[in-house]
Amino acid sequence: MARRRGRRRPRGRDGRPRPLLRERRIGGTVLDVLRGEPLPAEHPFWTTPGIVVLPHVGGLHPRRDAIVAGLWGDTLERFAAGEPLREVVDRVRGY
Repeated sequence: MARRRGRRRPRGRDGRPRPLLRERRIGGTVLDVLRGEPLPAEHPFWTTPGIVVLPHVGGLHPRRDAIVAGLWGDTLERFAAGEPLREVVDRVRGY
């Protein structure tokens, strides 16, 4: 996959944060989609000042609120009925 011009990764090839972040020459970056997900707990993105990692939910959807409300209602009904829940977080995998 070819990289688009003008887009820079927040880390250099050596894996360290680019000087832009280290030296606070930019305010920071928000990362939503990463090459390897979930990030391991020891990954430096978690502790690098100026980096915020999102759980792959950065995009807005015009029906997001309705979808979330439907999932919440379904989860509540399943829980109350003692049925298996959908969309369960796998804490071992980290998402």
